[in-house]
Amino acid sequence: MTLENTTETDQLSGTKSRCDIQKREKGSWDSVLYTDEYPVWRDIPVRHAPGEGFEWNVDIGPGIDFADRIDPSFQECERIEPGTYRFVYWGITRQPQGTNYALAVQFRLGER
Repeated sequence: MTLENTTETDQLSGTKSRCDIQKREKGSWDSVLYTDEYPVWRDIPVRHAPGEGFEWNVDIGPGIDFADRIDPSFQECERIEPGTYRFVYWGITRQPQGTNYALAVQFRLGER
């Protein structure tokens, strides 16, 4: 997944680790990730010049593996089964109000 600044000016976001993978079940989205570490989501703004941003490389099979180290490190709550999922990034803030927004992309995992 890629987050890119498509404007002509620098933009700010939260840190790369403010993400989640959720599964759609019974009409709601539930996280499939957990961490043994104390999750510290620092409110440190990250500046993105035009054309820059974040890229997440995630291998999803029987488990979930983030190819790039993010902090905290995540593990799946249970075996990843076929179904409808979404990747969510919670690091978008609209200034000056400080309202937090999420960006999400939905995907489907089929049988292997």
